[in-house]
Amino acid sequence: MISIGCWQWPSWKEVLAANPRLILQKGQWYRLLSSLFVHSDLKHLLSNLLFIVPFGGLLTNYFGWRMFPFIAILLGVLTQWISLMTYPEFTRLVGASGMLYVMFGLWLILYYKAETYLPWRKRWLRILGFALIMMVPTELLPHVSYRTHYIGLAIGLVGGWIYYLINRGDFERRNVAFNRPPDDFSSPPSNSNPSDTR
Repeated sequence: MISIGCWQWPSWKEVLAANPRLILQKGQWYRLLSSLFVHSDLKHLLSNLLFIVPFGGLLTNYFGWRMFPFIAILLGVLTQWISLMTYPEFTRLVGASGMLYVMFGLWLILYYKAETYLPWRKRWLRILGFALIMMVPTELLPHVSYRTHYIGLAIGLVGGWIYYLINRGDFERRNVAFNRPPDDFSSPPSNSNPSDTR
């Protein structure tokens, strides 16, 4: 709704978009949050929603509402701030792509740590396939902040690792439920042959 309002009334975008000068010199810190909900056009909005909705659902279902929307949005705000610090003072940053890549990073780390009943090679292959498909752009567009994307990815990976360390006991209890020691890189499950693959 906020994006639609900005399309109808362009002055909204001037009030809500993130800008280094207005944030640092004028103290308009709210822009770090509001800019996540502002998109330049319908294509920009839909391209973000196409992945935010399903990945938000995955993060919530697996790890609870704290992960999405709370942690994802908090790290999305951090991504906006760090990204803006690398741009000239009159840059205007809008959109939730940075937060989306935060979610990608969170999911990659937490998927790897949560699905230890699968062989580690299989988990790495899935992560690699996902990364190649989702995170390598097919074209470079001048108005797209790929820098923000990868800053968000890095923050998501670090945030996911910290979340795992804080909640390690929950992950290990889940691993025990699947009868597989956590991070067992070598020994197969007790009820299968060493040559079995999945």
